[in-house]
Amino acid sequence: RAILVPKFGQFYDPMILTLLQRSGYDTIPLPEPDIESVELGLRYANQDICYPATIVIGDIIKAVLSGKYDPKNIAAGITQTGGQCRASNYASLIKRGLINAGYADVPVVTVGLTMINDQPGFKISKIDMMKEGIVGMPYADAISTMYYYCAAREVKKGESLALANKYIALHPKDFALKATDKLLKQAVAEFNAIETHDLDLPKAGLVGEIYVKYNSFANGDVCDWLMSKGVEVIVPPVFDFFVQKVISEQVNKETNARDVSFLGYYGSKLSEKVIDVRVDSINQIMSKFKGFRPIHHIRQIAENAAKVTAMTNQFGEAWLLPGEIASFAEEGINNVLCLQPFGCIANHIIARGIETRLKTRYPELNLLYLDMDAGASEVNTVNRLEFFVRSAKDSMVSVKEEKEVMETVASYNK
Repeated sequence: RAILVPKFGQFYDPMILTLLQRSGYDTIPLPEPDIESVELGLRYANQDICYPATIVIGDIIKAVLSGKYDPKNIAAGITQTGGQCRASNYASLIKRGLINAGYADVPVVTVGLTMINDQPGFKISKIDMMKEGIVGMPYADAISTMYYYCAAREVKKGESLALANKYIALHPKDFALKATDKLLKQAVAEFNAIETHDLDLPKAGLVGEIYVKYNSFANGDVCDWLMSKGVEVIVPPVFDFFVQKVISEQVNKETNARDVSFLGYYGSKLSEKVIDVRVDSINQIMSKFKGFRPIHHIRQIAENAAKVTAMTNQFGEAWLLPGEIASFAEEGINNVLCLQPFGCIANHIIARGIETRLKTRYPELNLLYLDMDAGASEVNTVNRLEFFVRSAKDSMVSVKEEKEVMETVASYNK
Protein backbone atom coordinates (compact mmCIF):
# COMPACT_ATOMS: atom_id res chain seq x y z
CA ARG A 1 0.00 0.00 0.00
CA ALA A 2 1.09 3.56 -0.69
CA ILE A 3 1.07 5.74 2.43
CA LEU A 4 -0.82 9.05 2.46
CA VAL A 5 1.42 11.58 4.24
CA PRO A 6 -0.20 14.83 5.47
CA LYS A 7 1.70 18.10 5.55
CA PHE A 8 3.48 19.13 8.73
CA GLY A 9 5.87 21.98 7.90
CA GLN A 10 7.46 23.11 4.65
CA PHE A 11 11.03 22.58 5.85
CA TYR A 12 10.42 19.16 7.42
CA ASP A 13 8.03 17.30 5.10
CA PRO A 14 10.77 16.04 2.73
CA MET A 15 12.58 14.47 5.71
CA ILE A 16 9.47 12.50 6.70
CA LEU A 17 8.99 11.28 3.13
CA THR A 18 12.65 10.25 2.86
CA LEU A 19 12.43 8.25 6.09
CA LEU A 20 9.47 6.25 4.76
CA GLN A 21 11.01 5.79 1.32
CA ARG A 22 14.30 4.53 2.80
CA SER A 23 12.28 1.85 4.59
CA GLY A 24 10.90 0.72 1.22
CA TYR A 25 7.45 2.32 1.19
CA ASP A 26 5.66 4.21 -1.56
CA THR A 27 4.50 7.62 -0.34
CA ILE A 28 1.80 10.03 -1.47
CA PRO A 29 2.54 13.53 -0.13
CA LEU A 30 -0.79 15.26 0.37
CA PRO A 31 -1.33 18.86 -0.80
CA GLU A 32 -1.43 21.83 1.54
CA PRO A 33 -4.46 21.89 3.87
CA ASP A 34 -7.35 24.17 2.98
CA ILE A 35 -10.86 25.05 4.13
CA GLU A 36 -12.18 21.77 2.68
CA SER A 37 -9.76 19.89 4.96
CA VAL A 38 -11.26 21.66 7.98
CA GLU A 39 -14.85 21.02 6.87
CA LEU A 40 -14.21 17.31 6.29
CA GLY A 41 -12.37 16.99 9.59
CA LEU A 42 -15.32 18.52 11.42
CA ARG A 43 -17.80 16.35 9.54
CA TYR A 44 -16.18 12.95 9.98
CA ALA A 45 -14.35 13.28 13.31
CA ASN A 46 -15.29 14.39 16.80
CA GLN A 47 -15.96 18.13 16.74
CA ASP A 48 -14.52 18.49 20.25
CA ILE A 49 -10.99 17.61 19.14
CA CYS A 50 -8.39 20.31 18.58
CA TYR A 51 -7.71 22.20 15.38
CA PRO A 52 -4.54 20.32 14.28
CA ALA A 53 -6.34 16.96 14.53
CA THR A 54 -9.32 18.35 12.59
CA ILE A 55 -7.03 19.55 9.77
CA VAL A 56 -4.98 16.35 9.45
CA ILE A 57 -8.03 14.05 9.57
CA GLY A 58 -9.66 16.24 6.94
CA ASP A 59 -6.54 16.10 4.74
CA ILE A 60 -6.59 12.30 4.76
CA ILE A 61 -10.33 11.94 4.19
CA LYS A 62 -10.20 14.52 1.39
CA ALA A 63 -7.58 12.39 -0.37
CA VAL A 64 -9.58 9.17 0.09
CA LEU A 65 -12.81 10.79 -1.16
CA SER A 66 -11.08 12.35 -4.19
CA GLY A 67 -11.28 9.10 -6.15
CA LYS A 68 -7.62 9.37 -7.16
CA TYR A 69 -6.58 6.31 -5.15
CA ASP A 70 -7.84 2.76 -4.80
CA PRO A 71 -8.76 2.31 -1.10
CA LYS A 72 -7.38 -1.22 -1.30
CA ASN A 73 -3.93 0.13 -2.16
CA ILE A 74 -3.48 2.98 0.32
CA ALA A 75 -2.86 3.51 4.02
CA ALA A 76 -2.95 6.66 6.15
CA GLY A 77 0.32 7.57 7.88
CA ILE A 78 0.98 9.83 10.84
CA THR A 79 3.79 10.57 13.30
CA GLN A 80 3.16 9.94 17.02
CA THR A 81 5.31 10.81 20.02
CA GLY A 82 3.52 8.59 22.51
CA GLY A 83 2.62 11.35 24.94
CA GLN A 84 -0.70 12.86 25.94
CA CYS A 85 -3.60 14.07 23.79
CA ARG A 86 -3.01 13.86 20.00
CA ALA A 87 0.50 12.57 20.65
CA SER A 88 -1.06 9.15 21.16
CA ASN A 89 -4.61 9.52 19.83
CA TYR A 90 -4.11 10.49 16.19
CA ALA A 91 -4.27 6.88 15.01
CA SER A 92 -7.67 6.22 16.60
CA LEU A 93 -9.02 9.65 15.59
CA ILE A 94 -8.03 9.12 11.95
CA LYS A 95 -9.46 5.58 11.98
CA ARG A 96 -12.73 6.89 13.42
CA GLY A 97 -12.92 9.46 10.62
CA LEU A 98 -12.21 6.86 7.92
CA ILE A 99 -14.90 4.55 9.32
CA ASN A 100 -17.43 7.39 9.41
CA ALA A 101 -16.56 8.25 5.79
CA GLY A 102 -17.13 4.63 4.72
CA TYR A 103 -13.49 3.53 4.38
CA ALA A 104 -13.04 1.19 7.33
CA ASP A 105 -10.59 -1.00 5.39
CA VAL A 106 -7.98 1.73 4.97
CA PRO A 107 -5.35 1.03 7.67
CA VAL A 108 -3.58 3.66 9.74
CA VAL A 109 0.16 3.35 10.38
CA THR A 110 2.21 5.41 12.79
CA VAL A 111 5.85 6.49 12.90
CA GLY A 112 7.53 7.17 16.23
CA LEU A 113 10.04 5.88 18.74
CA THR A 114 7.08 4.59 20.76
CA MET A 115 5.07 1.91 18.95
CA ILE A 116 1.41 2.91 18.67
CA ASN A 117 -1.19 0.97 16.67
CA ASP A 118 1.24 -1.75 15.57
CA GLN A 119 0.44 -2.95 12.03
CA PRO A 120 1.75 -6.23 10.55
CA GLY A 121 4.08 -5.58 7.66
CA PHE A 122 4.89 -2.00 8.62
CA LYS A 123 8.33 -1.46 10.13
CA ILE A 124 10.54 1.61 10.23
CA SER A 125 14.29 1.50 10.79
CA LYS A 126 15.07 2.91 14.23
CA ILE A 127 18.61 3.62 13.02
CA ASP A 128 17.28 5.76 10.17
CA MET A 129 14.95 7.55 12.60
CA MET A 130 17.86 8.38 14.88
CA LYS A 131 20.02 9.52 11.96
CA GLU A 132 17.24 11.75 10.70
CA GLY A 133 16.77 13.15 14.18
CA ILE A 134 20.41 13.94 14.92
CA VAL A 135 21.54 14.82 11.37
CA GLY A 136 18.59 15.77 9.18
CA MET A 137 16.44 17.71 11.63
CA PRO A 138 19.12 20.24 12.72
CA TYR A 139 19.96 20.73 9.04
CA ALA A 140 16.34 21.62 8.25
CA ASP A 141 16.21 23.91 11.30
CA ALA A 142 19.31 25.74 10.06
CA ILE A 143 17.80 26.28 6.60
CA SER A 144 14.62 27.56 8.26
CA THR A 145 16.62 30.01 10.40
CA MET A 146 18.46 31.47 7.42
CA TYR A 147 15.25 31.72 5.43
CA TYR A 148 13.39 33.76 8.06
CA TYR A 149 16.31 36.14 8.55
CA CYS A 150 16.78 36.79 4.84
CA ALA A 151 13.10 36.77 3.83
CA ALA A 152 12.38 39.70 6.15
CA ARG A 153 15.13 41.77 4.48
CA GLU A 154 15.49 40.47 0.91
CA VAL A 155 15.62 42.93 -1.96
CA LYS A 156 14.24 40.46 -4.52
CA LYS A 157 11.06 38.99 -3.06
CA GLY A 158 10.90 35.20 -3.15
CA GLU A 159 14.66 34.67 -3.48
CA SER A 160 15.06 33.36 0.09
CA LEU A 161 12.19 30.87 -0.23
CA ALA A 162 13.51 29.54 -3.55
CA LEU A 163 16.93 28.99 -1.99
CA ALA A 164 15.45 27.33 1.10
CA ASN A 165 13.39 24.96 -1.06
CA LYS A 166 16.49 24.16 -3.12
CA TYR A 167 18.54 23.08 -0.11
CA ILE A 168 15.72 21.19 1.56
CA ALA A 169 15.31 19.19 -1.66
CA LEU A 170 19.08 18.58 -1.82
CA HIS A 171 19.39 17.09 1.67
CA PRO A 172 21.29 13.76 1.56
CA LYS A 173 18.79 10.91 1.37
CA ASP A 174 20.94 8.72 3.62
CA PHE A 175 21.29 11.45 6.29
CA ALA A 176 25.08 11.11 6.08
CA LEU A 177 26.69 13.52 8.57
CA LYS A 178 29.66 14.74 6.50
CA ALA A 179 27.61 15.23 3.35
CA THR A 180 24.90 17.07 5.28
CA ASP A 181 27.34 19.43 6.96
CA LYS A 182 29.13 20.09 3.66
CA LEU A 183 25.80 20.98 2.06
CA LEU A 184 24.92 23.27 4.97
CA LYS A 185 28.19 25.17 4.50
CA GLN A 186 27.25 25.72 0.84
CA ALA A 187 23.81 26.89 1.91
CA VAL A 188 25.33 29.41 4.35
CA ALA A 189 27.46 30.86 1.53
CA GLU A 190 24.46 31.16 -0.81
CA PHE A 191 22.20 32.72 1.82
CA ASN A 192 24.97 35.21 2.59
CA ALA A 193 25.00 36.13 -1.09
CA ILE A 194 21.30 37.09 -1.07
CA GLU A 195 21.03 40.87 -1.37
CA THR A 196 19.33 42.15 1.77
CA HIS A 197 18.47 45.56 3.18
CA ASP A 198 20.64 46.55 6.12
CA LEU A 199 17.75 46.83 8.57
CA ASP A 200 17.55 46.56 12.33
CA LEU A 201 14.10 44.99 12.50
CA PRO A 202 11.98 44.28 15.58
CA LYS A 203 12.20 40.57 16.39
CA ALA A 204 9.30 38.31 17.33
CA GLY A 205 9.79 34.83 18.76
CA LEU A 206 7.23 32.21 17.79
CA VAL A 207 6.35 29.48 20.29
CA GLY A 208 3.41 27.18 20.96
CA GLU A 209 1.92 23.81 20.06
CA ILE A 210 4.11 22.05 17.52
CA TYR A 211 1.65 21.73 14.62
CA VAL A 212 0.21 25.25 14.67
CA LYS A 213 3.73 26.62 15.15
CA TYR A 214 5.21 24.99 12.04
CA ASN A 215 2.20 24.50 9.73
CA SER A 216 1.48 27.70 7.82
CA PHE A 217 -2.19 26.90 7.16
CA ALA A 218 -2.87 26.07 10.79
CA ASN A 219 -1.35 29.36 11.99
CA GLY A 220 -2.92 31.49 9.28
CA ASP A 221 0.43 32.21 7.58
CA VAL A 222 1.36 34.29 10.61
CA CYS A 223 5.08 34.29 9.75
CA ASP A 224 4.49 35.80 6.30
CA TRP A 225 2.05 38.31 7.83
CA LEU A 226 4.58 39.45 10.45
CA MET A 227 7.35 39.75 7.86
CA SER A 228 5.07 41.83 5.64
CA LYS A 229 4.79 44.23 8.59
CA GLY A 230 8.56 44.56 8.87
CA VAL A 231 9.09 42.09 11.72
CA GLU A 232 11.78 39.41 11.78
CA VAL A 233 10.30 36.10 12.92
CA ILE A 234 12.45 33.76 15.00
CA VAL A 235 11.16 30.18 14.98
CA PRO A 236 12.81 27.80 17.48
CA PRO A 237 14.30 24.53 16.16
CA VAL A 238 11.88 21.60 15.94
CA PHE A 239 14.89 19.55 17.07
CA ASP A 240 14.37 20.83 20.63
CA PHE A 241 10.88 19.32 20.80
CA PHE A 242 12.24 15.83 20.22
CA VAL A 243 15.32 16.05 22.44
CA GLN A 244 13.58 17.53 25.49
CA LYS A 245 12.89 13.95 26.58
CA VAL A 246 16.51 13.46 27.64
CA ILE A 247 16.07 16.21 30.26
CA SER A 248 12.64 14.97 31.32
CA GLU A 249 13.99 11.47 31.96
CA GLN A 250 16.65 12.86 34.27
CA VAL A 251 14.12 15.08 36.07
CA ASN A 252 11.77 12.14 36.59
CA LYS A 253 14.54 10.00 38.04
CA GLU A 254 15.92 12.73 40.30
CA THR A 255 12.49 13.80 41.63
CA ASN A 256 10.97 10.30 41.74
CA ALA A 257 8.16 11.67 39.57
CA ARG A 258 8.17 8.57 37.39
CA ASP A 259 9.89 5.21 37.36
CA VAL A 260 13.04 5.48 35.23
CA SER A 261 15.49 2.60 34.95
CA PHE A 262 19.19 2.91 35.72
CA LEU A 263 19.92 2.33 32.02
CA GLY A 264 17.34 4.91 30.94
CA TYR A 265 18.74 7.54 33.30
CA TYR A 266 22.38 7.23 32.27
CA GLY A 267 21.36 6.67 28.67
CA SER A 268 19.64 10.07 28.72
CA LYS A 269 22.80 11.68 30.12
CA LEU A 270 24.88 10.14 27.33
CA SER A 271 22.27 11.21 24.75
CA GLU A 272 22.46 14.78 26.05
CA LYS A 273 26.21 14.85 25.44
CA VAL A 274 25.75 13.56 21.87
CA ILE A 275 23.07 16.19 21.25
CA ASP A 276 25.33 18.93 22.63
CA VAL A 277 28.10 17.91 20.24
CA ARG A 278 25.69 18.13 17.32
CA VAL A 279 24.42 21.55 18.42
CA ASP A 280 28.00 22.81 18.73
CA SER A 281 28.86 21.57 15.23
CA ILE A 282 25.78 23.30 13.75
CA ASN A 283 26.64 26.52 15.60
CA GLN A 284 30.17 26.38 14.23
CA ILE A 285 28.91 26.13 10.65
CA MET A 286 26.17 28.72 11.17
CA SER A 287 28.61 31.19 12.75
CA LYS A 288 29.59 32.15 9.18
CA PHE A 289 25.99 33.24 8.43
CA LYS A 290 25.42 37.00 8.39
CA GLY A 291 22.41 36.71 10.69
CA PHE A 292 23.93 34.16 13.06
CA ARG A 293 22.13 33.58 16.34
CA PRO A 294 23.48 30.63 18.39
CA ILE A 295 21.24 27.63 19.01
CA HIS A 296 20.67 26.97 22.70
CA HIS A 297 21.65 23.71 24.29
CA ILE A 298 18.58 21.88 25.58
CA ARG A 299 20.02 22.09 29.12
CA GLN A 300 20.12 25.88 28.87
CA ILE A 301 16.46 26.00 27.81
CA ALA A 302 15.59 23.65 30.68
CA GLU A 303 17.38 25.89 33.18
CA ASN A 304 15.43 28.89 31.90
CA ALA A 305 12.20 26.91 32.10
CA ALA A 306 12.93 25.99 35.72
CA LYS A 307 12.91 29.71 36.58
CA VAL A 308 9.18 29.94 35.81
CA THR A 309 7.69 26.45 36.11
CA ALA A 310 8.21 23.00 37.61
CA MET A 311 10.17 20.66 35.37
CA THR A 312 7.72 17.85 36.10
CA ASN A 313 5.26 19.61 33.78
CA GLN A 314 5.75 17.26 30.83
CA PHE A 315 2.38 17.19 29.03
CA GLY A 316 1.77 18.88 25.69
CA GLU A 317 4.84 20.90 24.73
CA ALA A 318 5.83 20.48 28.40
CA TRP A 319 8.38 22.75 30.04
CA LEU A 320 9.89 23.44 26.61
CA LEU A 321 7.27 26.08 25.80
CA PRO A 322 7.85 28.34 28.83
CA GLY A 323 11.55 27.53 28.47
CA GLU A 324 11.55 28.97 24.95
CA ILE A 325 9.71 32.11 26.11
CA ALA A 326 12.16 32.59 28.98
CA SER A 327 15.12 31.94 26.67
CA PHE A 328 13.90 34.62 24.26
CA ALA A 329 13.50 37.08 27.15
CA GLU A 330 16.96 36.23 28.53
CA GLU A 331 18.56 37.24 25.22
CA GLY A 332 16.50 40.42 24.88
CA ILE A 333 13.85 39.19 22.46
CA ASN A 334 10.82 40.46 24.36
CA ASN A 335 8.16 40.14 21.65
CA VAL A 336 6.81 36.60 21.77
CA LEU A 337 3.79 35.15 20.00
CA CYS A 338 2.39 31.95 21.54
CA LEU A 339 0.04 29.80 19.45
CA GLN A 340 -2.05 26.94 20.74
CA PRO A 341 -5.18 25.12 19.58
CA PHE A 342 -8.31 26.33 21.36
CA GLY A 343 -9.04 23.99 24.25
CA CYS A 344 -5.54 22.49 24.32
CA ILE A 345 -5.49 22.11 28.10
CA ALA A 346 -1.84 21.14 28.49
CA ASN A 347 -0.59 24.09 26.43
CA HIS A 348 -2.95 26.56 28.08
CA ILE A 349 -1.63 25.52 31.50
CA ILE A 350 2.07 25.74 30.71
CA ALA A 351 1.73 28.87 28.53
CA ARG A 352 -1.18 31.17 29.37
CA GLY A 353 -1.41 29.67 32.85
CA ILE A 354 1.98 31.08 33.83
CA GLU A 355 1.67 34.44 32.05
CA THR A 356 1.75 36.35 35.35
CA ARG A 357 4.88 34.55 36.50
CA LEU A 358 6.60 35.16 33.15
CA LYS A 359 5.76 38.86 33.11
CA THR A 360 6.76 39.27 36.74
CA ARG A 361 10.19 37.88 35.99
CA TYR A 362 10.45 39.55 32.58
CA PRO A 363 8.47 42.82 32.81
CA GLU A 364 9.50 43.90 29.30
CA LEU A 365 7.72 40.92 27.70
CA ASN A 366 5.26 41.79 24.94
CA LEU A 367 3.52 38.41 25.05
CA LEU A 368 0.51 37.56 22.90
CA TYR A 369 -1.42 34.29 23.18
CA LEU A 370 -3.52 33.30 20.17
CA ASP A 371 -5.93 30.36 20.07
CA MET A 372 -6.16 28.65 16.68
CA ASP A 373 -9.49 27.03 15.87
CA ALA A 374 -11.81 26.31 12.96
CA GLY A 375 -14.24 28.89 14.31
CA ALA A 376 -11.68 31.59 15.15
CA SER A 377 -12.40 35.06 13.78
CA GLU A 378 -9.73 36.18 11.31
CA VAL A 379 -10.58 39.83 12.00
CA ASN A 380 -10.08 39.38 15.74
CA THR A 381 -6.77 37.55 15.18
CA VAL A 382 -5.44 40.26 12.84
CA ASN A 383 -6.52 43.05 15.20
CA ARG A 384 -4.63 41.49 18.08
CA LEU A 385 -1.58 40.94 15.86
CA GLU A 386 -1.68 44.62 14.81
CA PHE A 387 -1.45 45.68 18.45
CA PHE A 388 1.35 43.16 19.00
CA VAL A 389 3.37 44.58 16.09
CA ARG A 390 2.73 48.18 17.13
CA SER A 391 3.97 47.43 20.64
CA ALA A 392 7.05 45.67 19.22
CA LYS A 393 7.92 48.67 17.05
CA ASP A 394 7.25 51.21 19.80
CA SER A 395 9.50 49.35 22.25
CA MET A 396 12.24 49.20 19.64
CA VAL A 397 12.03 52.98 19.11
CA SER A 398 12.19 53.51 22.89
CA VAL A 399 15.28 51.32 23.18
CA LYS A 400 16.91 53.13 20.25
CA GLU A 401 16.15 56.55 21.76
CA GLU A 402 17.49 55.45 25.15
CA LYS A 403 20.66 54.19 23.50
CA GLU A 404 21.14 57.50 21.66
CA VAL A 405 20.67 59.45 24.88
CA MET A 406 23.21 57.28 26.70
CA GLU A 407 25.71 57.70 23.86
CA THR A 408 25.22 61.48 23.95
CA VAL A 409 25.72 61.57 27.71
CA ALA A 410 28.83 59.41 27.43
CA SER A 411 30.22 61.70 24.71
CA TYR A 412 29.46 64.80 26.82
CA ASN A 413 31.15 63.28 29.88
CA LYS A 414 34.27 62.59 27.86
